[in-house]
Amino acid sequence: MESEINKNEFDILDYISHCVLDIVCETLIGVPSNEQINGKSIYVEAFPKMMRLIYKRIMTIPMHSDFIYNFTKSAQEQKECIKYLHKRTYDNVEQKRRLGYKKIDGKNGVLETATPKRKAFLELLIELSDKGTLSEKEVYEEVDSMMVAANDTTSTVTSLVIFMLANFPDIQEKCYQQLLEIQNKKTNREWKLEKEDLNRMKYLETVIKETMRLFPIAPFATRYVDDDLDIGGGYTLPKGSTAILAFLKAHRSADFWDDPLSFDPDRFSSEQAVKRHPEAYFPFSSGLRHCPGSKYAMMSMKIIIFNLLKNYVLIKDKHVNIEDIELKPDIIIRTSNPLTLKIKRRL
Repeated sequence: MESEINKNEFDILDYISHCVLDIVCETLIGVPSNEQINGKSIYVEAFPKMMRLIYKRIMTIPMHSDFIYNFTKSAQEQKECIKYLHKRTYDNVEQKRRLGYKKIDGKNGVLETATPKRKAFLELLIELSDKGTLSEKEVYEEVDSMMVAANDTTSTVTSLVIFMLANFPDIQEKCYQQLLEIQNKKTNREWKLEKEDLNRMKYLETVIKETMRLFPIAPFATRYVDDDLDIGGGYTLPKGSTAILAFLKAHRSADFWDDPLSFDPDRFSSEQAVKRHPEAYFPFSSGLRHCPGSKYAMMSMKIIIFNLLKNYVLIKDKHVNIEDIELKPDIIIRTSNPLTLKIKRRL
């Protein structure tokens, strides 16, 4: 992003997507990807494209038939995306198996032989596979799920949070001052992030939560109704039906939120949160289907935003009202227009 300093507004999502993929590969897979150094990544583009194709099929009734769909251009494009995503997973798993607990330094390619303090997610899966607990196919499926789920969703939400910080400079400054306060309490006062610091970023966390209220990564979800369900008001969902849960609608409903289209992180202060129904907010879903990577995602977002605010001031040429941010139909929330902003070096 250094090349963007003091220039015109640019799309933040592209930079963040490559950054998150590097983080995912290092922490979950234990294999460096160097996406930020190498530039344009096919992987970063493949999963969003596949989601668009799936959504298009859902909304096009004739395409529900496998027979018809397999003759379409969309089906061929989807197969190409899946083929690439699976190949990337296979290559990562095989590289990690060859290395064992050895690690390649992402910058200079030096092979380090020391056993890491913490094992990557893939290393734990390989151990289970070696013991016969997981099959080889199950290892690949788990890695597929973690890579696609962690990368695209975290990239999108992080980009939205950064956009909100640029769009609301007073909130950005408040976040920065809290980060400054955290650093000033250290004896050496170095801008070095430690694990304990993440829990101290209380205000930044409310900003992330407020962004996810207005822009939940999954705008809707479906659930199978396994028994007749009385939902009140004289309505019953019959057994065997499919219920659509409109997270975006609930998060922007005046029934649960005062002035729902205003951006107000203080809604998630401890004092305000206790006044609200616990199920009025579920950005990571809820119950048995709650996202298993929610804590990982929150940590990743805080680390990325910390490093951005430490180095840059985020700027929007013109303030954008929440109601003017147009969303486009997709399985994962997307904006119709790019999330653009400017940066200048923080002095």
